[in-house]
Amino acid sequence: MDLTRAGAGLYARSVCEFLPAHGLLVISSELHRDRDQAWVERTIAGLPDRLANEVEAWVKVLRGEGPRRHPARSYRCIRTTLSTLLSTLATWTDNGVVSLREVTEEDVTQAGRVRS
Repeated sequence: MDLTRAGAGLYARSVCEFLPAHGLLVISSELHRDRDQAWVERTIAGLPDRLANEVEAWVKVLRGEGPRRHPARSYRCIRTTLSTLLSTLATWTDNGVVSLREVTEEDVTQAGRVRS
């Protein structure tokens, strides 16, 4: 962003493409946070502690950080999936579920009935 204000003689787009291509640009994660990642992190923070830890572990696996290596899913994909699951997670927590390990086959079947 600062490069675009540097002056008319500087071709900011070309510079912004050149620098990272040559390993000369360090992107500040604080200034350039992925909005989908931020949403996922905020959403997980709003869950009960134990459930939040389990969902966070699920996100890490989807990001390719699990025991089996695979291409990482984007935070956009994770956000879409998590937003679909939120109402089910809310229902389960309202019913006293504090861990995904407590979820029964019947809970899953019931959630499927509600969604269809």
